[in-house]
Amino acid sequence: MASKVNEIDYGGDVKYADDYLASNQTLPQNTSEDGDEGSVSNIGKTQGSCEVAIIVTTAITLATAETLTIELYDSADDVTFTAFATVFTETASGEVTHAVDAVLARYVVPKTILQYVKAYITSTDAALTGAIDVYLNYLAR
Repeated sequence: MASKVNEIDYGGDVKYADDYLASNQTLPQNTSEDGDEGSVSNIGKTQGSCEVAIIVTTAITLATAETLTIELYDSADDVTFTAFATVFTETASGEVTHAVDAVLARYVVPKTILQYVKAYITSTDAALTGAIDVYLNYLAR
């Protein structure tokens, strides 16, 4: 019989209240904005044991030919941020919907990311509806 050591199922994500980059944030309509929870620090030092999860909290409706993009920006000083990774992007070929609790993306944070990280959300859809959580999930090892 195979060993079950270290095969722990937490039944969900391992996250903490202070580790949100966006919390039930309403998606921007035809504009860009930072995640509403600001930046978090030192996640690159987790040596690949941390991921950024993007979860739908209010159903999303994206209109035909419109785009929704969610990126991570990083910074050495928590002032000047630059794009680091595009974690999710979608251009609708027809109206697209994402249900509550849908996982839009999971991105394992590399150790090369700078000290501070924030979410940056962009939409070309003037009628975009929905909201998301963007948070850190600690990966069991």
